[in-house]
Amino acid sequence: MDYTEVNTIRGQYQAGLWPQFLQMVKIDGLRGWSGQAVEFNFPVVALVGENGSGKSTLMKAAACAYDNKDKERRFYPSSFFVDTHWDSIQGVLIDFRVKRGTNVDSFRITKPTKRWRVPESESPRKSRRLFGLSHTSMADSC
Repeated sequence: MDYTEVNTIRGQYQAGLWPQFLQMVKIDGLRGWSGQAVEFNFPVVALVGENGSGKSTLMKAAACAYDNKDKERRFYPSSFFVDTHWDSIQGVLIDFRVKRGTNVDSFRITKPTKRWRVPESESPRKSRRLFGLSHTSMADSC
């Protein structure tokens, strides 16, 4: 196995060349999450888990952490976590911790009632893109 890219990223990280990255996401009250936090102690992370374990929910919540500095576009939680007449999403807290240089900043997105509250002024800005998330399942053989 070739670890060249991983070693390159490790060297950049240790040299302080990753000035900003998402360090933690904590989700409470959304799709089975009840206050669990996921720490990202390295700028590049792979998520692996069974179907229904929360990988997509985590990625969608993480996408809401940043304002997009390129297109002035933000991914809002309401785009990913919609209310339907079957369920009502209320009482949600999504906490973020972002490392910016030597500082670590924390902020929160909430949905205490029917409307999401997003702290526009506190959110870090970063170029990012969100590609479609899909699920793959294996068929049982008979």
